[in-house]
Amino acid sequence: MSFDASAHSEAERLFTFALACAEEADNWPLRALILGNMAQQSVWLGDPQTGLTHTDLALVRADRLPATHLARLHTMRARVFAAMHRMEETRTAVGTADEHLDNSRPDDDPIYLAHDDPAEHNAVAGEALASLAAPTGHGTAEATRRLTDSIHGYGPAYTRFKPSPKSASPPTPSPPATPAKPPTSPQAPSTTPTHCVPSAP
Repeated sequence: MSFDASAHSEAERLFTFALACAEEADNWPLRALILGNMAQQSVWLGDPQTGLTHTDLALVRADRLPATHLARLHTMRARVFAAMHRMEETRTAVGTADEHLDNSRPDDDPIYLAHDDPAEHNAVAGEALASLAAPTGHGTAEATRRLTDSIHGYGPAYTRFKPSPKSASPPTPSPPATPAKPPTSPQAPSTTPTHCVPSAP
């Protein structure tokens, strides 16, 4: 939540604490999940080098991670490589992620991976490819296909806003406000700060 609210310093502190807890509990999937989120934050903050370090650490003991989780981490690596303008590594990471997703068994995944379905997979991979295609146009078709598949793959649960006929209509202009009349007699300002006054019992 701190990350989504752009409270990045707080998010970094919480991620670091959560990572320490996951490592103390010897929970490798949760550790990898946290490091993947830290890599995502690094990309948002314009620090893909640190993001690459996080994804490398997340993939330590990859044999302990389900295929869906490996697909998630490799799409994040693709985002990191794209931010570094490393085209071949980006495409390789996307291909590796596709292979892991093909081998995934969602029914066996932990609950926190439920969001990482094919639609989310194509969204992240498509964003990575689109960021590479922007300056040169190379790979535009694949990026467009993945993002389009992602849009159609998200179900109704992911709909954030659906315009209604009322919301689609232009707003009715408000009449001009009538200027407030000045008080007939000036009042002396209160010397008691209102935010410190206790409420009445």
